[in-house]
Amino acid sequence: MKRVFSKFSIDKFAIFILILAMFFNMLNTKSWKQPNGIIYWDVISYYGYLPATFIYKDLSLKFKDNYEGDHHFVIWANKTPNGNYAMKTSMGLSYLYAPWFFIGHAVALNTDYDAGGYSVPYNIALQFGILFYLLIGLIFLRKVLRRYFNAWITALTMISVIVGTNLYFYIVYKAAVSHSYNFILFSIFIWLVIKWHEKRSWKHTILLGLTGGLITLIRPTNIIVLLLLLLWDVTSFSDLKKRFSLFIREYRKILVMAGVFILIWIPQFIYWKTITGSLFYYSYGDEGFFFLQPKFFKSLFSYRSGWLVYSPIMAIALIGFPFMIKQKTKEALTPILLFTFINMWIIFSWWCWWWGGSFGLRPLTDSYAFLALPFASFIFFISKQKRIWIKIVGLSLVVLLNAYGIYMTVKYVRLSIHNDGMNKELFWYNFTSVKTKKNFWDRVTPPDYDRALRGLDEKPTIKLTPIEKIRFKIKLDNQIINSTPLKLNEINTFRKDIKDTLIINKLNKLPVVFFWSKTGSPTIQMNKNNALQTKRHEFASLKTLPRDAFFEDTIYNLSFYYRFHDDFEGAYFYLVQVDSAGEHEWTDHFPLIPAKSPPGWEFISLDFDIKPDLKSLKINFHHPKYSNSYEYFSDFLIIPKDSVLIFPINDSLIFRNNEHLSVD
Repeated sequence: MKRVFSKFSIDKFAIFILILAMFFNMLNTKSWKQPNGIIYWDVISYYGYLPATFIYKDLSLKFKDNYEGDHHFVIWANKTPNGNYAMKTSMGLSYLYAPWFFIGHAVALNTDYDAGGYSVPYNIALQFGILFYLLIGLIFLRKVLRRYFNAWITALTMISVIVGTNLYFYIVYKAAVSHSYNFILFSIFIWLVIKWHEKRSWKHTILLGLTGGLITLIRPTNIIVLLLLLLWDVTSFSDLKKRFSLFIREYRKILVMAGVFILIWIPQFIYWKTITGSLFYYSYGDEGFFFLQPKFFKSLFSYRSGWLVYSPIMAIALIGFPFMIKQKTKEALTPILLFTFINMWIIFSWWCWWWGGSFGLRPLTDSYAFLALPFASFIFFISKQKRIWIKIVGLSLVVLLNAYGIYMTVKYVRLSIHNDGMNKELFWYNFTSVKTKKNFWDRVTPPDYDRALRGLDEKPTIKLTPIEKIRFKIKLDNQIINSTPLKLNEINTFRKDIKDTLIINKLNKLPVVFFWSKTGSPTIQMNKNNALQTKRHEFASLKTLPRDAFFEDTIYNLSFYYRFHDDFEGAYFYLVQVDSAGEHEWTDHFPLIPAKSPPGWEFISLDFDIKPDLKSLKINFHHPKYSNSYEYFSDFLIIPKDSVLIFPINDSLIFRNNEHLSVD
């Protein structure tokens, strides 16, 4: 027994507890059972190389157009200029997914599960595979931290950068995303840099090239990790000159390291050359960086997805940099500080600075292994203070910020933090509840992705201040047309083909009737594309539209956006009208058919007439295959066909083309 306790180490125990807690959390949440739990969004592209190569035997992805087999698959790809399909992301993560893919495939082949690459066995394998890699990463991170700090500081640092931040969410609930894997690889990379500068052995040379190549193949912008190799223990200009001299003396090892680095990329180059005709291919189309407009303040402090709003414990890491100067960690100060600044500049310059549906700016989680050193340096400084109250305050702050990080994670999991539509009002309105309060969804302000793509402010183009009732007149061609009262108490935005304009450019003399799609129903939530999504295939009833706002014998137009699934097999959109007595219900059903390949977001426009004695309109949706999955809609709008669309703003009306307008 004494021998067992003599080997006990709190930092090793911390690793054990972290892995165990995550394992049971995964068992409890069962993300692999959810249609969008594991292989979802970007993961679809990272993962797609494996089933395309080993199951469907066609990396050109042409098989997906006329597939008649028994398997179910979800493959997203972009059309290249030569008409071929190309994966949007590079294949680095597929290297790491591969062992778990083959395990899942073996299970599927020997059970009743679909062996097409996307059924439960594959999801389970990916879900728990991350824990194997995480264990390796934490072992290396512990090695790095123990080089400078005792076991207690090491344990507290590892727990804080995982549990107290958004990283825990991405490991447990989004196990296959790239950020968790890069955190692990960064942990290994920094240890290899330290060992290479100590011994410069061939083993560490090859492993550095391998790890660096894999890090950049997963996310090419992470090539700046090479700054650690270049600037480790460089504290002056003379040190920098010595470093270049060292590289010249060790040119053989540098060439081998570069060769291994490039070797990792060769399959990617072959793929791009085969599919696109070019060795290098930018697969993100018109998405890019605005390097002269980095959103530092927003990225750090915005309620939408600000890093330090949802993971404030990482402020300790930023504060910790000056404390590295007089500690043993000063050898890491220059490379990590420079890396952090450049990394933030790159991430904050991406056109979508909030990174879509992101919990606290997810790309920064890659670098938490590096930021663990300044974090621990601050804790070390606090631990060495002679005044006990400083230690108590410092430790209490760390504990409190960890608790806050856990609370934010719980809120995000339970949807009381919107993935891209948060704002100051909504944040504090729902702060004390882990569930969504009444009217939560009415307060959501999704960003304008189209404006952001052009480098403009992502805030909604058009805002309506809360106005209970407005009665207004429109004066056109010397005719005055009175409108009916409309309740306007939501913040609205236009996108797509009606963005940046207040009027649909079709004119007749009918008053405007419109209805916005946002609703407070608990069955509906907003997604990152300013869209409604529901966990059921039937939408909740929309708010009642006033009967006197409609004209009989008038055709109305309903328009919205819908995202078609890759394996779309047909769906129906139902518009249900109920009379005031509740005795009659009229249902118009419209088939939804994708107009392009591959399917994606498409504009839908439907015409319908108003039934007699209307009480309410209700929208239903039915998909025979996805009755339990998320379906996506956005920007519902109902107007008289061929009418003018006008929005009141701050008790006034804005009219396109400067037509005369008077307000009552």
